[in-house]
Amino acid sequence: MSLSSVVTRSEFFFPLKVLESVRNQDSKSEEKVRQVRDEYEKKINRLQGELKKMQAAKKEHARLLRQKAQNEQQLRTFQGELSELKRTKVRLMKQMKEEAAKNKQQEAQRNKQIAQLKKESRVRQMTIKNLEMEKRQREIVLKRKQEEVSVAEFLLPSPPAFV
Repeated sequence: MSLSSVVTRSEFFFPLKVLESVRNQDSKSEEKVRQVRDEYEKKINRLQGELKKMQAAKKEHARLLRQKAQNEQQLRTFQGELSELKRTKVRLMKQMKEEAAKNKQQEAQRNKQIAQLKKESRVRQMTIKNLEMEKRQREIVLKRKQEEVSVAEFLLPSPPAFV
């Protein structure tokens, strides 16, 4: 509300005083009374309009203050949530790194076990081949000795039969 629109008590009652003084004058003054009354009513209407505007502005100001307080509260809530999300992100990133390191270690251990099992498998295969080769050689030697025994039996005279 501007200073120029503030009406003092004396200004407010001034038209009434003028109206009283004008009534006391002659009949021509009836026109002046009407004119003063019209001006007074216009001024009252203007002041009432300004009052309504000021009340509306006050109400809007109060609404904006409440809205500002709500926005500030919501901002604090969001900032708290953001901080919590950041802490959660850091914790999850740390957990992911730990799990990745653990998985890498487990994979290395599995690869080592696989390599060990492959080595053992190769050793077994070599042992099996060696044993099979040794078996074939023995079979060959046995077969040759059996052939030699067969030839020797064939060449040797048959023993007399003892009765």
